[in-house]
Amino acid sequence: MLSSAWFTKGANAGGEGGRRTKERFAATRFDDHSGEPEYFAGTITRRTGKIHVGGDVLKPKSAILVAGALLSLAAGAAAQYFYPFAESSPVDVVLTIVGALLIFAWYRFDSALSGYRRSAGLNVAIVAIALLGLPYYFFRSRGAKRGLIATILFLLTIVGSALLTIAGRAIVYYGLQN
Repeated sequence: MLSSAWFTKGANAGGEGGRRTKERFAATRFDDHSGEPEYFAGTITRRTGKIHVGGDVLKPKSAILVAGALLSLAAGAAAQYFYPFAESSPVDVVLTIVGALLIFAWYRFDSALSGYRRSAGLNVAIVAIALLGLPYYFFRSRGAKRGLIATILFLLTIVGSALLTIAGRAIVYYGLQN
């Protein structure tokens, strides 16, 4: 269900003489499963009818990625500070739980943006075994080529998270030596 919140007319390069005219919009769509509102903003090109969704929809996904990076860095620092040289610590459990929730939040925003209908089984798989659930989602929602690219980027994000955790440990280790 889509309900319009506001419309304003704008012009692309003047909008006169057959040029494409755009209308900006904001809309609310209610999730079929949870009934929660999802907010969208973007432009509609009047001549071609193409819809470009941008603005507010991309911001939460980016914020989740930044939160994940900061979480990894802070978890490494906390693990080194409270449990120096321990192979694993309670901080790792917290990192795993909060990381799974961030991955699920990112998946939820991405599925809303792409219009992919989430299933209960896939929701559980994303939280429980993200390493398998997200690539499955990428291939189902994007196709083979874009799914492979998204999977590679996901794996690089995992490597980046591990490196940030190591960096957090190193910052605390070398910072406490001075």
